[in-house]
Amino acid sequence: YLQDLVDSATAANPSPPFTGFKGDPARVYVWGLSNGGIMTYRLATEMPKAGSTIRPAAFAAVAASQPRNSECSTPTQPAPFLVMSGTVDPIMPYGDDESAPLCIRPNAAALPFCGDPQACNGWNGTANDDADEVLPVEPPGQASTIRTWLQAGGCSTTAAPAQLTFANVVTSDQSTVDRFTYRGCANADLELKLFRVTGGGHWLPQPDNTGAVQSFCSDNPPPPLPRGYMNRDIDGAGEVRDFFQPRRFFADWQECGAASCEWDGQTTSNGGTLAIATSGTNKAMAVSLSGASGGQAYARETLASGAQDTFRASFWIDLGSLSIPANQDFVVFRGVSGSEARLEVILGKTAAGARRMLARILEDNNTTWRSTGWIDLQATFPQQWEVRSRRSSVGASGSGNGYVCLKQVKNQAYSCYTGGADNDTKTISGVQLGAISGVDASTSGTFYLDELEVFQP
Repeated sequence: YLQDLVDSATAANPSPPFTGFKGDPARVYVWGLSNGGIMTYRLATEMPKAGSTIRPAAFAAVAASQPRNSECSTPTQPAPFLVMSGTVDPIMPYGDDESAPLCIRPNAAALPFCGDPQACNGWNGTANDDADEVLPVEPPGQASTIRTWLQAGGCSTTAAPAQLTFANVVTSDQSTVDRFTYRGCANADLELKLFRVTGGGHWLPQPDNTGAVQSFCSDNPPPPLPRGYMNRDIDGAGEVRDFFQPRRFFADWQECGAASCEWDGQTTSNGGTLAIATSGTNKAMAVSLSGASGGQAYARETLASGAQDTFRASFWIDLGSLSIPANQDFVVFRGVSGSEARLEVILGKTAAGARRMLARILEDNNTTWRSTGWIDLQATFPQQWEVRSRRSSVGASGSGNGYVCLKQVKNQAYSCYTGGADNDTKTISGVQLGAISGVDASTSGTFYLDELEVFQP
């Protein structure tokens, strides 16, 4: 059924109910939660069905693991996979040693219960006391799940994944999140990501849903199922969306193991150095500045897709030991065409000592820059930033509709310039990342950059 649904939605001339709709067969994605996650594993194993050539580009399973005693065949097709799971999920166990059959009840949604869902001790209510049923599949745990898909993708099952620990923004949710990125596959573009929610239960992490911060049976009345704590440190849906977003290229210096990596090259001058960090998490590109005026240390890449009218990129930054004097700033990201800077992200410091960033775009007169407002940058943990821009579709001076936006992804802090930039000639065909321009003589130390992604519009 689902294969037929996808085939119908992506057909050249869709029939009802898809008349007038044309899906992109290269951008089909599957995401499931709980039992939907188990269905996602099945689709990743079996699609495309006979008679079809359409296979989803990526998959995500939340609060679910690969069934142990499934009647499906062993997965053999490579699949970009995101897995998100709580370590104390009482319904889909995280660990491989928690393989006892799970208890369910036909009307569980209508009749809340408290108790151990793995013990099968019986319903503790009085009405409609249904007999316990045993869930017909046994999830093997996330270690086995990840291993299964690494093997299907021809990936190393022994190489250590890159680990990122997210900030524990909400302590009352009794949980924290680590992300593990697995690569080293036969296909260099293939990756698997595991979001381990330590202390988390059977939920999709949602930063704004305070009503779901609950323990197993502490609420009165009790929750519909003893699902455990919901993590509120990350936006689970946003992480899945970003994983699905098609990418132009991906460069992770810690993973690829060479200074040139996937980049066209690098530039260093005036005491600036660019290197691979040998320890720590999320510290793939180490940018070191010696305190010399005009220091540079950055990597550069020409976009294989050519000039872009609409541009979107994201990267992680960890300030490390970087010392910036008050009221100084320098460029850490740049979108270019040839040697001309057309989009910049700037890191600076206020007189009061706060670190901050803004983005700006260049207008057609090659003099006027249009900027977002400053956004504060917390120095205590790595952060992901996203920049978006669009060139104007109107050529008349002063009447453009170009814009630029900058967002701190974790806290959803953002600022945009939407006043109508006149930049209709300013496409972007390359990027630079590092200490690029404007470094002051008193700026020194080492900061880290990682996971630059340039997304397809």
